[in-house]
Amino acid sequence: MGEPKQQRKLVAEISLKNPLSEPLTDCCFTVEGAGLIDGLVLKELDGPVEPGQDAKVRMDLMPQLSGLRKLVVNFESDRLKGVKGFKNIIIAPPPK
Repeated sequence: MGEPKQQRKLVAEISLKNPLSEPLTDCCFTVEGAGLIDGLVLKELDGPVEPGQDAKVRMDLMPQLSGLRKLVVNFESDRLKGVKGFKNIIIAPPPK
């Protein structure tokens, strides 16, 4: 969300729809991205995700490097394991 620029806050909304006919509990997103965030960020959901509902988290990114970057996300829960996704993000350099 927002225009991806170096040294400027960027908000990422990460979501996954529960494809199962039963609730998911112990839901957790693990997020990493070189030049976007420092290290690995763990985001746990407070409650269960009902069938057909979206598991959603928002997180602030502070791109340190311009160019093509990749945000990599892993989702785990009691019923779903190792669900992976990524998004390529092109970060513009700061204005001169």
